[in-house]
Amino acid sequence: MKYKLLRFTLLSALALLCGGGIFALGHALTKAQDEAQPEVTLDFTDKDAWNIPTSGSSNKDLASFTDGTNTIKLYATTNYKMNTGYLILGKKDSYLELPAFDFDVEKIEVTGTSGASESVKQNIYVGDEAVSTETTGAKNVTNTYLINSAYQAAGNIYKLKVTSAHNTQITYIKVYKKEDTRIATTMTLTNIAKVGVVNDASSFPTKEVKGNDGTTIETYMDEVSYVIADPTVATVFEGNKIKYLATGTTTVTINWSGNSNYQPCSASYNLTVVDNPYTSFAALQAAATTTSTSVGITLNGQKVVYVNGNNAYLADSEGNGLLVYTKDHGLRAGSTLTGTFGCNLVLYQGNTEITDFELSDLDGNEFGNAEPVAMVLGDITTANQSTLVTLTNVTYDAENNVFTDGTNTIAYFNKFCKTADNPEPVLEDGRIYEVTGIIVLYNETIEICPREAADVKDISTDPVGFRDIKADLTQLQNLATGSEVYIAVAEDGTISQTDNAEAAAATLKGNWHSTGYGWSNFTASVPVEGCVKITYATHDYGNDIVVTNDAGEEVAKLNTTGAKWSSDPSNVVVAYYRTNAPTTLHFSKANYNPYFAVEAIDEADLPPLPTTITLTYYDTDGTTIIGTQELDGQVEIGQFQYGATDVDTNGVYSEHFEDFTYGVFSSNVLKITYYVSESNTGDVIHLNVQEQNNDVMPYIYKLRTNYFVNVNAENSSEE
Repeated sequence: MKYKLLRFTLLSALALLCGGGIFALGHALTKAQDEAQPEVTLDFTDKDAWNIPTSGSSNKDLASFTDGTNTIKLYATTNYKMNTGYLILGKKDSYLELPAFDFDVEKIEVTGTSGASESVKQNIYVGDEAVSTETTGAKNVTNTYLINSAYQAAGNIYKLKVTSAHNTQITYIKVYKKEDTRIATTMTLTNIAKVGVVNDASSFPTKEVKGNDGTTIETYMDEVSYVIADPTVATVFEGNKIKYLATGTTTVTINWSGNSNYQPCSASYNLTVVDNPYTSFAALQAAATTTSTSVGITLNGQKVVYVNGNNAYLADSEGNGLLVYTKDHGLRAGSTLTGTFGCNLVLYQGNTEITDFELSDLDGNEFGNAEPVAMVLGDITTANQSTLVTLTNVTYDAENNVFTDGTNTIAYFNKFCKTADNPEPVLEDGRIYEVTGIIVLYNETIEICPREAADVKDISTDPVGFRDIKADLTQLQNLATGSEVYIAVAEDGTISQTDNAEAAAATLKGNWHSTGYGWSNFTASVPVEGCVKITYATHDYGNDIVVTNDAGEEVAKLNTTGAKWSSDPSNVVVAYYRTNAPTTLHFSKANYNPYFAVEAIDEADLPPLPTTITLTYYDTDGTTIIGTQELDGQVEIGQFQYGATDVDTNGVYSEHFEDFTYGVFSSNVLKITYYVSESNTGDVIHLNVQEQNNDVMPYIYKLRTNYFVNVNAENSSEE
């Protein structure tokens, strides 16, 4: 600025030496050195633009006139009026008052006409104080008035005043804004609460002022002012807060006054104030539409379950969720939120979102852990959007890119794992997983989005080969549920329950009875890889057990009647699956079963099957042979019939009566079925021949005679 004034002074002296008009030359200088454009131009070339009188010789009174944009005032000691192409004003002490400007004024230019007086004197005044240098003449000249620096401030009322006994003629008045040599600045607002709730209050946005030189400028409270366009909607509260008074919309402006090095700046935002805040996520989900709507929300303990950039996922205790989509929202995973705030609610691609969220509106922000909620795939609905859940035992279907439990599916979407530090989980088709992730909607599709690779755990059980099963069922009461249970066998033989049916060592089913008898109604299915030894406990309520393969063919048969296993664990019955090929063995129902074993055996170690069986019948003394019977050496011997002539009429009670109870007496014939297995070869069977006593109750027999049957099995191919 000093440079400009110096050049002006030198040229002014030159003009005086040449006898020229200083301000005419000064104007020429200004145009040559400064091509700045006027901030305001008043044009008086249009006769009708201002509605100033166009006739009369006594228009003197102070009056206001406007061109629709600017308003001026005119006062004349003689007359003012509009002629064609210019305004005439006169004479001494007449003036044209300019409007107040919202910028500092450096200079004002006034252009005359070809017919104007060459003698008229004029100057610019503020009140009664001349604030520039008086000029002479208005003919064919534009007079420039440099404003005294003490009167350049915005808001001053400037007057163009005639100071001689002449009329002046005016075509244009141009007002130039003072050049601000300070560095320009820009204000940026963050954490803007664009929506408020009636009777609530919040902080004004966070402001950052930066100079165009890149400097971040520290601002102070006494340099900042807040202006609310409609004070009935909101008001400044406690100096730096805003209180919401009534529903409506308004504009909030934050001003910084600047300092000696930097120019002032301001920033504005639109504010909407609402009433009746929502109190549940379910209600917000129901209210959301694709059109953004200003709402109030009251939180009471809802939790932030995950944060990813501008997205924060909130969940309530009922499994409903909400997405916060706001830049620099300030939320942290695990925080519990309480308080009332305003925001905008919108439905985007099926997800209920809130935008323009401001954390400072909340009363509390406690931090804890964001724990996932264990859910069953079939129970997940769109209401669970934005919640953190864990699904267990779901299989990945690569073709359809979904997880399935066999009945229900959920889409897999990699929304978060996209960097080297957070790589995408590796999934394999057909593998079983435990998956933790955020439930996200894509229109009608429900997706699960893991937060990191560790959220996806492969829980598939790879085949470990057949392991011997030795199940003391009296110690497995917890598995006796009446429903099928899958068991796994550890390397040390420990038996446990598993949910993986495909990798299970066996499927068991039964009800708990007691420690003496174990399970009741016991059945089993066991996948085997070849020959196995089968062991059942015996007891006094035994029954036939039939073992079949996958084709339904009978491959073994045994009977569990005998001395109690609970008294002596060696009281067992054994059979063998003798085909060295994989299959699944299915075991028919056992009335009771305290012990069950299936153990692999090498085919070469199988005991030989008997080919010839001789049954010897003894008298009651146990030594006198009554007769013998040769039978085919099959697993099932068949039925043996005893006629009445074989029955001694001398009834002898046998202490072994309870050892064999499979006789059916009809027409004086006792039919007995006995199954030979490797475990009872050579046993002595105590046959109790009885007759029915109908006077007592059906199927209760009176003991008549006791016979001993000795079973001798021989292998025809002796080794």
